[in-house]
Amino acid sequence: MTDLPRIISVDDHVIEPAHLFATWLPAKYRDRGPKPLTMGIGELEYVGGRYRITTDPEGPPTDW
Repeated sequence: MTDLPRIISVDDHVIEPAHLFATWLPAKYRDRGPKPLTMGIGELEYVGGRYRITTDPEGPPTDW
């Protein structure tokens, strides 16, 4: 087995644990804080400098 090259990917993202905001966000903000959601992917487009994402119950499931 060879050594892996020392590469740092600048495109990787850190994923927060699902309970992060429910546990650590102050109680008065929890109802407005981010909530994990699993839903099927629909279409992804880049329109006018922004991503437009749709969901589809029949699409491959992903976490949002």
